[in-house]
Parts: sequence; C-alpha cells; structure tokens
Amino acid sequence: MHIAVVSHHRLPVQGYGGTERIVVALVRGLATLGHRVTLIAAQGTKLREATVVELPPKRLRDPTLDLVAMLPPGVDVLHMHFPVRQLPPGIPFLQTLYGNLKPGEAVLPHTVFLSKNHAARNGQQTFVYAGLDPQEFVFRDKKDDYDFFIGRLHSAKGYHWAIEAAKRTDRRLLLAGGWRPTFARKIKFVGEVDGAEKAELLAGARCLWMPALWDEPFGLTTIEALFSGTPVLATRRGALPEVLTDEVGALGDTLDELIAASHTIGTRAPQACRAHAERSGGSPMWRRRKATCGSTNTCRLPGRCRRVRRRRGRGAEESLPETHRVQQAQRIEVYEMAAEPGADDEQRAHLRVAGEGENRVQRQRRHPGGESREAELRRQRQVPSFPSHRPHRDDDPAPGEHSVAVVAEDLSLRAV
Repeated sequence: MHIAVVSHHRLPVQGYGGTERIVVALVRGLATLGHRVTLIAAQGTKLREATVVELPPKRLRDPTLDLVAMLPPGVDVLHMHFPVRQLPPGIPFLQTLYGNLKPGEAVLPHTVFLSKNHAARNGQQTFVYAGLDPQEFVFRDKKDDYDFFIGRLHSAKGYHWAIEAAKRTDRRLLLAGGWRPTFARKIKFVGEVDGAEKAELLAGARCLWMPALWDEPFGLTTIEALFSGTPVLATRRGALPEVLTDEVGALGDTLDELIAASHTIGTRAPQACRAHAERSGGSPMWRRRKATCGSTNTCRLPGRCRRVRRRRGRGAEESLPETHRVQQAQRIEVYEMAAEPGADDEQRAHLRVAGEGENRVQRQRRHPGGESREAELRRQRQVPSFPSHRPHRDDDPAPGEHSVAVVAEDLSLRAV
C-alpha cells in the first residue's frame, strides 16, 4: 500500500517529544513491512524510509490547509497525527488523537485513540496502542539504588508526588524534564535527557514514578521503562491501569498508597517487564524483526542489520540502534508549540524546548543559513510541489546541523 502520514512536527525529534517518536516508529515500521510511505511534516524532516514533503509549521496548523493537494498520485490511505477539521475528500483517512478532548467537544470522524480508556472516555471504541522500537532502549536486570521520574515537570504529571515520596522514604530520586523544581537532599535534577543518556537512566532505575494527576491517554514513558526492565509506580488515572499489571508495576490512588507500594516494587522481575512491553508497545518494525530473526537482542539478517558501537569521550562506547541508517546530529534550536485542536489545558500550558542552556523557556525563530525574515515569509507563501528527486535520507544534514556519524547498510562508519 501507499500510505501518507502527516505530522506538524519536525522529525525525528531530539529531546522531549513522545508523539514525534511514535510517528517515526510507525513510519519505519510501515516501510519495514513493505509499504510505500509519504511523510508530510515540518521543514527539516529527514527520514530515509519515507518520501518527505516539507511544509512550514504554521502552514501545517492552518485549519484551511488542503492536504489532498499535497499528496502524490496513488495514495491509498491518509493517516493524520493531529486533529484536522477540514476533512480530506475522496481518500480513506484516519486521524490519531494524542490529547484529551474538552468536555462537550465533538469527536472528529475516523478518530483513533491511544487506549481503551482513552476511547471510552469519549464514547468511542477504536484505539491502537502507541508503539516504539525496543532496540532504542537498554535492558538491564541489575538495578542501581535510585528511583526515576521523566516527563514534563507540570503539576498534572504529579512529579511533586515523586519528590514528596523521596523525602518520606529517604530514597534517591532522579528527575528528568523541563522547568527545574526546588530540591531536597538525595533529589537530583538531570534536565532534559534523550538517546543513550535517557536509555541508561531508565535501565538503571529501581523503578519509574508515574504519579499522573490527569487522565493519561496512554502513558508512553511506562512502556519505555518496561522495555528497560524497570517496573512502574503509577496512579489509577486514564489508561495506566490498562497498560500496567501487578506483574510489572503497582497502582495507587493516593501518595500514601504509592509510598507503601514502593517498598516492594523491586520484587518485579525485569524480564517480565520487558516481555510485557514487547506484547503491548512494540512497533510493527520490531514485531517483524523479532519474527524474522527470532531474537530480541541482536538482528541476524546478514548484510542488512548489524550492531555498531561508536567511541565516545574518555574511551566510553555507545550502542547505536540496529536500523539500516542512523543519524546522530547535534542541533541548536528552540521550538514554539502552539495550542492545537484537541489539546487540553495542560498541553496548552507547555512549551517544548530543545537546545542548549539552562533549560530556560525562550521563544525565538531560527532562520536556516542566515535567511532573512522577509525571505522566509516569501518562501512560506509558496505552495510546495511534490518532490521528483530521491527521498530525503537520514544522512542529509539539515541547514545548521552538525552531523556526527552515519551507520548505513554496506557502509562503513564515516563522518559527514
């Protein structure tokens, strides 16, 4: 099939971005299954597995945007990853909702939710669990002596419950995310983390705290922790009771209940956590790889996949994911996230920030290659045509990026 996927984000994402990682895993999974994928996304998007049509982010959020005009001939299905009010005529489509609708807000046609609970709260039944590639995470059965919280440091995520629990139990707690809170003894803030650093923190944690105080549509960090063999402490909000079982986590309605459960959370087997995540959170790419290779650790497709390690500073090594081509890039950029249809108050309050500095919230526009503001506005007014050249590749650095390395099929490690 020829499937068109639409996202208003620049892909792949660095730093925070659960929705973006889900879309990337889906695109790669569909391509692995043999489908042709066209990806319509924000400027700077580069995925080797898809033919990319780039649009300015503001244009993608324009409610009058005619998506059908952006599609190449022969598209069989259109999959949108944000609510679209102007429905595309003459083509089968679906749209995935990642947030919560406001009370009384109508469900748009052909909406797919992230969990059974997410759908039921909106009077619907159609849902598909979010998928990720387990190879992006590190499994470890021996844990270090710290608890872990990762996510937006917003009251709805309940991070202050994790802090209070650490104070009461005198346990070490690491927090990762934006907006630095006030700390106490044994509580350490590590900022926004991604890639190998995030994988190591998840793998080493005794448990992950997920004390959500809002109705989670899915709870992607729970799957990330379980892939790492790390059990989860969570509240009974939204889809969390649906995603977690007693075998891999503990649920509670109050902070006291979670603190009590934290004393025995370490009895869960890391292998059971990993197996549960593979059943419920693996992407199509991962399921096919596992079925073909018969392995959950190392791909055994000769000449196609291989495990590559890259030397880092002070002699340390970092494992790169087993994809045909992986781009590791350093980017300095700040994103401004505008409120969108279907976003709730908690999402509207959050600005996703990626880049250097002290995690200070800033708003600025980046002009690639020294482009003037007037030139950028003129470029945005132009209607992009469907590219006739080859699809964008992961090893084509975007303007202003400094690519570090590329791992490719039948290619040696090289600087770009």
